[in-house]
Amino acid sequence: MNGRPTLFLLGASRGTGLEIAKLARAQGHRVYAMVRTPSPALEALGVEMQIGDAMDRVATEAAYRRCGEVEAVISTLGGTPGEPNPNHVGTVHLVDAIVACNETPRLVITSSLGAGESRAYASERLLAALGAILEAKTKAEAYVAASGLPYTIVRPGALRDRPASHTALLSPDPGRWGSLSRADLAALLLATLETAETIGQTYSAIDPGA
Repeated sequence: MNGRPTLFLLGASRGTGLEIAKLARAQGHRVYAMVRTPSPALEALGVEMQIGDAMDRVATEAAYRRCGEVEAVISTLGGTPGEPNPNHVGTVHLVDAIVACNETPRLVITSSLGAGESRAYASERLLAALGAILEAKTKAEAYVAASGLPYTIVRPGALRDRPASHTALLSPDPGRWGSLSRADLAALLLATLETAETIGQTYSAIDPGA
């Protein structure tokens, strides 16, 4: 993808999503973000916010339509055990919104190690703690893969709040596990947009130096 594509972000108000917004704006991307409530941090970055909730199909499509032409979509939707979370439903609403607008932007979805075929390498402790979320992420991955959109799925290992090491990498091996910083994950997600070779691929994201 040439130049700096216009981005539409979900999950941008905190964590990895906020790191993506920071890095994307520093790189010169125009960035839209769908948020449930206005974010002073995103406003300070110059991110153009659209109010909407990924759990609401109509609101998600409306927010996406208001952005006009979008060249790439990055989602870091997630949740915690014991609460309604948008891992699956929110991803379905996002994909359906894009399809309804008859557009084919690059779509990058953050999943998790332990989802899909990487479940075979997950510990019993992880499955006991996050099994429901990992199942929802697996369903989300399948929906994205069947959408017909030019997608990339990234499964990060354990995420840390620390500065980027710049040694993190993407691996096609679902059995490759580890941790990485949110800042490094943000860089890896944006980097997938720079080549067509990542289209249709699913990667583990880890930092061998962590």
